[in-house]
Amino acid sequence: MTLTACQKDEGLVSDVATTSSFTVTIPQSGVQTRAVTDAFGTGTSVNRCILEIYHGDKLYDRIEKGVSGKTVTFDNLRLVSSQTYDFVFWADCAEGSEGNFTDKVYNTA
Repeated sequence: MTLTACQKDEGLVSDVATTSSFTVTIPQSGVQTRAVTDAFGTGTSVNRCILEIYHGDKLYDRIEKGVSGKTVTFDNLRLVSSQTYDFVFWADCAEGSEGNFTDKVYNTA
């Protein structure tokens, strides 16, 4: 009779998925602009923030959030602790509201 066993030591695993979050504050005052008829360039028109997370050269996640009280919180970001990610963030003015935004001026897809 021959018996074999295989065991994986979970204590040595370093690729653990963790959740992270961060908050962005949109500055909306004191910015000088040459615009005469609107507030573009001052941040007052911003209603959407987009975060794209890249792992290597591939898109890992894309999150769109609405601006509330000049801030946006990206929460529950699931990232693997031993990996390297690149973050691309931008704010703009879009049509609609969170969960139903459509591009107003340019294509962000």
